[in-house]
Formats: sequence, structure tokens, C-alpha cells
Amino acid sequence: MKTKFILFFALVFTGLMSTSCSKDADTTPEPAPVTAEHYFTCELDGDMYHSEGAYAYAVDFDGELNIYGVTGVDFEDAIYIQVPSNVTVGTHSFNDEYFAYVVIGETAQSTRLEGGSGSVTIDAFDGKTIKGSFAFVAVDFDDASVKREVKEGTFQVDIND
Repeated sequence: MKTKFILFFALVFTGLMSTSCSKDADTTPEPAPVTAEHYFTCELDGDMYHSEGAYAYAVDFDGELNIYGVTGVDFEDAIYIQVPSNVTVGTHSFNDEYFAYVVIGETAQSTRLEGGSGSVTIDAFDGKTIKGSFAFVAVDFDDASVKREVKEGTFQVDIND
């Protein structure tokens, strides 16, 4: 009887151990579903970054259009892309006229710094709404060896005047 109990316990323990362990950290994050009419989403350093509704928007500042995706408890985290207000449909490499910033907590990176690169593709722009995609590498303002990689970015936002 004692042998049967030990054998039963060993089988249950082995079964629990083999099913309770998972390797979630080894899996690629699933893209956040785009459920809102307005969204800004991307993969930031391997993690999904997602803003929607009122937290995904664009603002026209004196001829420059800033496209924002804002998150965080106090909305302190943001990724934004700046393009000219008269941007055209097509792919635009980041430079002094087209660029991107990442601000997470107290750190900030930009494509404008040496070593930064990437592009934004404008798929649709009617003066009221802008839609597109982006990918870039941004360099930290305080430490040029620190870079943030943004991949598979998409946005569709209204432009606030």
C-alpha cells in the first residue's frame, strides 16, 4: 500500500511539474489588437507599446505635425513622430525634417542624434486624419551607447488643431 501511495504521489508530482512550467519569456509578444478608430502601436525593444482613443493623436505646431502615442499611469510615456504639415503619401527616411522621439519615464531618445535611423510611411493623409507605419532606432540623449529599437509601428490618428 505504501509503495502504491509513493508511486501515485510521484506520478502526480511529475505531471504537475511538467504542466505548470512555461516559457512565456521566450515567446515573441503578440501585437495588441487594434480595436479603436484611433491608434498608435509598435514593438519597443521587444515589448508591445499600444495607445488608442484619446491617447493616440496628432497636433499641428506651426507647420510641423507631431503624431503621438501616449501611455503610462500619469501619461508620462510617449513615442512621437514629427513630419512636415504638408507631408505627402509615401516613405520618408528620418532626418532633420522627419524624425522620432521615445520618452519613457525619465529617459529620452531620438532619431536626430548620430546613430539614429529609420523611416515613416504615410499611407493616407487628408488634412484631418493621418495613417501610416514606422520603424526606427533612437539614440539616448545622455548615453549614445543606449539605443531603443522600434519595429512594426502603425498609427491612425486625427489631427487636433
